[in-house]
Amino acid sequence: MVLMKRLLKKTCVFAVLLFPLNIPGVTGYEETGVKAAGVVFDINSDRKVEKIGGVVQPEPLDSYIKRLTQALSAQISKLDEKVDRIERKLDARLAAGSLPAAAGPESSKA
Repeated sequence: MVLMKRLLKKTCVFAVLLFPLNIPGVTGYEETGVKAAGVVFDINSDRKVEKIGGVVQPEPLDSYIKRLTQALSAQISKLDEKVDRIERKLDARLAAGSLPAAAGPESSKA
């Protein structure tokens, strides 16, 4: 019985490796890297390929991470500005009395 289970497992593994599943959105054996100067680099598509010291290579990892974090911090600062504007508008409407005050945990105790 144990031998049959092992044989079945090996057969299943072999079948999966031999006949890969065609799942939409999942790439198989295609080249998915960035091609530059006739070379395919296995890197993210947003990572730049530069000529450094006469050699074509991906941008250094620290530069790539720095660029990504700068873009992320710019997006966060834009979102902070939007939240601040919304808070100011809400405060102004609350002060003018055009919006009812939110019922917080303090008001439910009474």
